[in-house]
Amino acid sequence: MTRALLLALVVACDQASSVGRFVRDGAEEAAAAHGELLCKINASKCGHVYACDATADNDLGQVEICVQNDTPIEDVEAQYGACEPTPRHTGLCYWHCDGGAGCNALSGCWCP
Repeated sequence: MTRALLLALVVACDQASSVGRFVRDGAEEAAAAHGELLCKINASKCGHVYACDATADNDLGQVEICVQNDTPIEDVEAQYGACEPTPRHTGLCYWHCDGGAGCNALSGCWCP
């Protein structure tokens, strides 16, 4: 692995931990761009953001959650009610369940 690629991966990992801060600051487009980059680096961590019927204390008033791409949406709907792609931004997210920040969704990541 070249030094440049290794440095890019380290920077991407640091950016992933900051995605939650982007959501709180209102820079959803920047967060989505970071999500898109990270999805290209590690497709298994790629997901989409859904807004679900369950109420939440946020600007949408609904649970907004990052769901890993290979997770059946029915599993999420069993917990939060009907879910649709979020109206707030493009919907890409970096899915992780390691206790890190954000997931580019107001309610974080769906971790079964």
